[in-house]
Amino acid sequence: MQAESPPADEPVPTLLSLFRHATRQMAGELLSRLAEAGYEGITLSAHLVFESLPPGGARLTSVAARIGMTHQAAGEVVSDLVLRGFLARVPDPADRRARLVVLTDDGRRLVRVALAEIAVIERSWLDGLAAAGLSGDLRATLRTTAGAGRSADRPRPGGAPDRHPGTLPADPGRPPG
Repeated sequence: MQAESPPADEPVPTLLSLFRHATRQMAGELLSRLAEAGYEGITLSAHLVFESLPPGGARLTSVAARIGMTHQAAGEVVSDLVLRGFLARVPDPADRRARLVVLTDDGRRLVRVALAEIAVIERSWLDGLAAAGLSGDLRATLRTTAGAGRSADRPRPGGAPDRHPGTLPADPGRPPG
């Protein structure tokens, strides 16, 4: 038995479009929850910056590459987050001429709140998927599937290293450096 085709005037629901739609829904829910928690004005672009920062910080060029933004666009988002007190630009210990983007104490608090809210959102989605008959460790399955044929050391087109998107710094409470 074949699945029914969508009506001619509707797009084909590919896995890519379904994942993108689910991502938009989850991100929208996260941003709403953050606003309710007192973090108004956090945007999807800001979320992408936060999730791309390793615990010790990163150069803006690296942040931009990881989130797929131009250096200028990422710089605008970072500048806004610096003005709001969530990020800081500090000298890079490896090259004092360069600067790292790092979380401030307020930024680490925001990340902790975001991680707690993400856990609630993910639990709800995982419960829904389980109720629909999906079982197993979805996170591990997606990691394995998304990483199939790719090496963490092999750059993506555009030169950015592979990393699993959707991850926030593992320990936002740990100071950078």
